[in-house]
Amino acid sequence: MGKLISTFSFCLLTNLLYPQGFVSRIYLPHSQNMMTQAIYETTPGNYIGAGVSWDSINGQVISNLVMMGLNSAGQLTWTKKYAGFNVNTLALRCFYKRGNYLYRVGVGLDNNNKNFGTLLKIDLNGDTLWQRKYIDATDGCIPQMVTSSVDGGFLMTGFFEGINRTTLLIKTDANGNELWRKKIGKFIPNVSDGQSIVQDSLTKKIVITGYQRIINFGETDNVLITDSLGNNPIRSNFLTSIGGIAKDLIQLSTKEFIVVGIEDFPQSIGGNNLTKAYIAKFNLWSPNLLIWKVNFGRTLIYNGFGSVRETANGDISVIGWYDTLLVNNKAPNLLINKLIFNQNGLIKKQRYYDYKTNSDSLDNYISANSFELSSDGGSIVSLIRQNSPNPNPFMFVKYDANGCDSSTAHCATLNLVGENALKIDSEVLKIYPNPADEMINVECKMLNEDSQIKIINIIGEAIYDKKLSIQDSSDNVGINIQHLKSGIYFLQVWDKGNLIATKKIIKE
Repeated sequence: MGKLISTFSFCLLTNLLYPQGFVSRIYLPHSQNMMTQAIYETTPGNYIGAGVSWDSINGQVISNLVMMGLNSAGQLTWTKKYAGFNVNTLALRCFYKRGNYLYRVGVGLDNNNKNFGTLLKIDLNGDTLWQRKYIDATDGCIPQMVTSSVDGGFLMTGFFEGINRTTLLIKTDANGNELWRKKIGKFIPNVSDGQSIVQDSLTKKIVITGYQRIINFGETDNVLITDSLGNNPIRSNFLTSIGGIAKDLIQLSTKEFIVVGIEDFPQSIGGNNLTKAYIAKFNLWSPNLLIWKVNFGRTLIYNGFGSVRETANGDISVIGWYDTLLVNNKAPNLLINKLIFNQNGLIKKQRYYDYKTNSDSLDNYISANSFELSSDGGSIVSLIRQNSPNPNPFMFVKYDANGCDSSTAHCATLNLVGENALKIDSEVLKIYPNPADEMINVECKMLNEDSQIKIINIIGEAIYDKKLSIQDSSDNVGINIQHLKSGIYFLQVWDKGNLIATKKIIKE
């Protein structure tokens, strides 16, 4: 009995010290496809998720807003659907949590097939409380993000449809009733799109980020700063390449701003769909003179950062996606990419996560659109899969404080061996034969003259450590393991001090 109590106490203490993560893929019956939009913590260990499903009813496809309850293991506990909500797939940050309520911006369609904006208030049980409409006499109204204003109301950004697409800025009171709106365009006809919005708590200036499209020049990032009434806009951009998009924006506790997104680079044969992720820090007074900027992605295929948050200790936590295929015009094979930067833009932690389900010949596209911190020091993320064949699931991931998306036991093993990159796509790192007795072959598309290969035993000791030379830096490296004792080991691939891949090996 005493041993049983001790075991129970140990398990309870372990769960308290190492709250588990989860990967939840939810398929709803009768849904032809699903797209995740948000997840928030309601109480410790309980979550509310949201997304849109396309359901087939009597031969017609109807889009529904779906609210879902999830428990600490990511299991579905309840579902509520609301029919008739049109979907703006560009609005990746369309949910906002304030207090015990969620607020969602969306789009409706009137009898003349013109879009109008909506703001929906939802409680944490998934019940809708009210909806407001925002109709424009001349242009379609497309809100894409909502946030709090300093006076307790709301600010929305997005765009107004028209001959010249203009940035949308709408101010409401606390009940969503519109107080004023602005259409912010440019002298030259172009697209001006708002994707994220923050109001400075001191000056009450409004900061909007997104992108602009100039005729014959393509897209470039866009930073708009207005006064508290949406007047006197100042427009800036800071990407030095051929363009890009500013996806998410936060204001730090130190009052500077962090923006993340996608930066475009030219292909070797025309086009501009090669991208790197970027993160940049700027202040309110000179946004075009960056404090610092970091590009991320060793390849130029399809990389980006989708969301950013400031942690309790002042670090900057970012989530995005990373293409491992390294070949353009092929089906993408993306990993989720999770990093922590310090206030000076230096990477403190970096991990990749492989959630691929399709074969390599089909798309394995995934992106992170909603990223929130949880009360246990971890984080929760809603992921969008846009693969073929349908249906794509609602997908939610919980990471513990160490970045693990799995069980307590699994996380403890990873911590024991000092692993800090987590799972990597099998197409990126292959080890064969495995199990092996004498030789193993390490095949990794990321190997170069800066690479380093380590073999770690189960107590965290590096028993093999080799930095590759220019002569042996190829996609395939042979390693003699005859001297190892039989058992389980972990092979790690490092690049410039960063762990980029790890995999278990078995010595027979």
